[in-house]
Amino acid sequence: MKSIYILLCLLALPFLGMGQFTIRGEVVDPSHKPLEFANALLYAADTSTFLQGAVVDAHGQFTLTAMDAGNYLLEISMLGFAPVHRPIRIQDAPVDLGTIQLLSDEALLETVTVIAKKPLFERQADRTVVNIREALTASGGTALEMLEKSPGMLVDRVGNNLSLMGKSIVVAVNGKRVRLEDDALLQYLASISNENIERIELIDNPPASFDAQGAGGVINIILRENEEEGTNGNLSLFAGYGERPKFGGNFNIYFRRGRWNLYADLSSTNDWTQQDYSLQKHLFDEGQAIYTDQYGDRPAYIANHSARIGADLSISRRIRFSTYATLSKRIWAMDALATTQYEQPVAGATEEFLASNESNQTEHYMTSNNLSIQLSETQHLSFDYDYLNYKIENPTSYVLDRLGPVGDTVELGRFSSGK
Repeated sequence: MKSIYILLCLLALPFLGMGQFTIRGEVVDPSHKPLEFANALLYAADTSTFLQGAVVDAHGQFTLTAMDAGNYLLEISMLGFAPVHRPIRIQDAPVDLGTIQLLSDEALLETVTVIAKKPLFERQADRTVVNIREALTASGGTALEMLEKSPGMLVDRVGNNLSLMGKSIVVAVNGKRVRLEDDALLQYLASISNENIERIELIDNPPASFDAQGAGGVINIILRENEEEGTNGNLSLFAGYGERPKFGGNFNIYFRRGRWNLYADLSSTNDWTQQDYSLQKHLFDEGQAIYTDQYGDRPAYIANHSARIGADLSISRRIRFSTYATLSKRIWAMDALATTQYEQPVAGATEEFLASNESNQTEHYMTSNNLSIQLSETQHLSFDYDYLNYKIENPTSYVLDRLGPVGDTVELGRFSSGK
């Protein structure tokens, strides 16, 4: 019984001690009026990694959440104003930054020609638009990672749940709803590379065209398309190193001539992550005090590979046919070791090791076909045929060993699960 209890403690450790710290502030213009629609972006101070963003509301207020104590960098920006960068140090309490004033960018106003760049988060009447194509911070990431950093979005990877402003949502790609179970839907979003996305629309008041009955919002992912005649393409590569390396790339090719538009793209990301934890506890088991010192090493490998091919045909001015197929695969694999050192009055000092091997692989194949007929300026007829096939494999195994006071090692049990 004691070993099972220790095992459960070890399995729960990665989810313990995770704190959240709120960062609040108010943004005003030179006349001290609320600067609605300004962007508030939070970065890690040491790596400049983009962590989360918010859009300033009508009262000039914004709220961000930091997952851990530490050093951060806040950027407040809006077109026509000089951006403000402010370092933030979080210790053990929420942070209230008070009032932050943006000043007019005189250099920008005095120039004859102005080249406008879209903000990362753009608030419109019924939606918030995430302009991924404009964001250098999105390189190498996925749609799911970008949603985690977007205002109003809550991504619960443990519970396989997505919500917008606290409401349930549906997901659409290029305006067409993706019908997947919650766990498969998150895996699908994690397989879409940011390099293939033009923008993401977070719609909190969805129109009827999205078939979102019963849902409070829609996430509409708009994939990149080619508007130029002829053949063109691009290749992008990236590499980085934090505690462990990451690299990947994306290749697109397009052909447009007359009524035809053909396209294909390939993308791949490979990321080696590292998670360490430690915890000291004082437990009581059957009346005996147990002093524990627990620590673990959880290195993981995450890969996303996807391919897409499609065609659009303008049959006439009012009739259009489009078809595309996508294939994606996501791999998450981890070999972890958790160590527990505990001391009891009778048994003395002992040490237990929990070795775990877990793999989560998801494959999606989807094809979508659409025939669109514009009957009039206000009437539209559409025929759709979609096919989806997905497979999830999640084998997991645990081995629990104990090292006694005299150095003898005993295997306490093996546990495995899978789906």
